[in-house]
Amino acid sequence: MYLYKENRMIKEDKLLIVSIIIVNYNGERFLEKLFNSLFQQSLDSSKFEVIFVDNNSTDRSLEIVNNVLIKYPLLNLKIIKNKVNLNFCKGNNIGLLYTKGKYLALLNNDTYINSSWLKNLVNVLENDVSIGICGSKEILYNNDGSIYAVSLGNFFGIFKIANKLNIVRSDDLVEGFFYEGGSSLIIRRDLIYRLGSLFDDTQNLGDLDLSWFARLQGFRVVTNTKSVCHHFYSHATKLVYKKIVDRKYHSYHDTIMAIIKNYSFKTLIKRLPLYLIASMLFSLFESFMLKEPVIFGWIRAIIWNLINLRDTYKKRMRIQAIRKVPDDVIEKDMLPYPAELYFLKLKLRGKNG
Repeated sequence: MYLYKENRMIKEDKLLIVSIIIVNYNGERFLEKLFNSLFQQSLDSSKFEVIFVDNNSTDRSLEIVNNVLIKYPLLNLKIIKNKVNLNFCKGNNIGLLYTKGKYLALLNNDTYINSSWLKNLVNVLENDVSIGICGSKEILYNNDGSIYAVSLGNFFGIFKIANKLNIVRSDDLVEGFFYEGGSSLIIRRDLIYRLGSLFDDTQNLGDLDLSWFARLQGFRVVTNTKSVCHHFYSHATKLVYKKIVDRKYHSYHDTIMAIIKNYSFKTLIKRLPLYLIASMLFSLFESFMLKEPVIFGWIRAIIWNLINLRDTYKKRMRIQAIRKVPDDVIEKDMLPYPAELYFLKLKLRGKNG
């Protein structure tokens, strides 16, 4: 589904620098803190807008956001109400139709941000045309409010012994992580024009696919450490997918699809089998450790991708036709081994103290 081809986009407003899209489903617990932090942004409120897309919430989400309109009348806020839960990717695509900003920013509903979050993201794209996507430093929290981890980006890995992970820090920017999470990032509108939509509607997460496309177009993907997002990690996802096997299914589903769409054929036939083997072993390990049938999620992902291979192939052909960068350049920012093995190492290290 290529939204821009439907000519439904609102004309870009030259006065608006950035449009922030927030997709929400039953996020009442987080929304007041989130909007308080949005109102406190150092970037002038006249230069950004907030598109709030509600996926048919059954809690007090809409009541809270309507109160925000009263509490913060200077905040340029649009509320979009979906009749059903369209999930993250399609919800963002719906939000995209109402944006007017020069740049697009994504923000999860289970977050809050520091006062310079948006200004620091905007400055990166304004000052360096080679950067297509910039993410935030994310502080991730557990259910009890304790810090789970600090994230500067996300790994994606392959079997390529010659690879060497190279994380580069320059002033406030970090480069070397393969993709930015969709929970807190900014992206050039031009990239969305080229892609045809913000996310692939058939995916649930979409962030790996989005950063991969940016790299194929010759853009850099970076993290700004001065732009800080506090994230109640995966809380929003767990409201929609309560079972871990369902969450794992969507993760494997999206990753397999991204590999098929974005690799050249020559690399695809080498990398996809290795990924499938590594992810299968990791899902078996998690099934044993978590005492949950995670492997069933992996199997469902395989079946879905086989059934829908023709549609994925059509998308792949379009992406391959407009790509500008070869695989060997793209793979320089990947781990030298599958990311599943990296996370397995972390789990074992934690278990052994």
